[in-house]
Amino acid sequence: MSLGSAPGNRGPAYLTVIVNHEEVQRRPITAAVTIGRGLDCDLWLDDPVLSRKHCRIEPALEGDGWVVTDLNSRNGTYVNAKLVMGKQPLTHRDVVTVGKTHLKFHAYGYLPPRPTDPGEALLMPARTVSALDGRSPTPHHASSRPLPTPKVNLAHDSSIAPSPGETLTGTGMPLPFTRPPAKPIVKPATDDEGSK
Repeated sequence: MSLGSAPGNRGPAYLTVIVNHEEVQRRPITAAVTIGRGLDCDLWLDDPVLSRKHCRIEPALEGDGWVVTDLNSRNGTYVNAKLVMGKQPLTHRDVVTVGKTHLKFHAYGYLPPRPTDPGEALLMPARTVSALDGRSPTPHHASSRPLPTPKVNLAHDSSIAPSPGETLTGTGMPLPFTRPPAKPIVKPATDDEGSK
């Protein structure tokens, strides 16, 4: 299994940064990430409770999975509300808490955000059939498609004889529907107009 991905799941590992119960950032991770309030950290968080270099999320030494390490922070690092002592392995959807911030760890599945500029969207790679393999259809698409109804050609049906005005001359093809011409609106003459 490759680093940061699971079979059948596309995209690298990523962190969801949650502050005050609101997701503020999604960040893909492919190498070690240092987290803290120092500006030299890979993931800078503006939280006075954090140490300058608070913790680090990095690939496991075995090359399979990720671990979080507390960097001797003042207030500690927690994984699923348990204090981290040494290196703590991370599993998909674990929540790392540092100060007032929660970092939800996803072992796979990062998708870049949808671009706001249409020009940027044109530069993105198109989805291919191979990218969509393994996806099940939504319930309203699961039913079979309705079959088209066959067109009945009345000109070739021997039981119905079209009248001469209903077909194009010599072809036997029915005329397309046309709306009759509009009748002109004629105002009746009033006594005032007639006397002039």
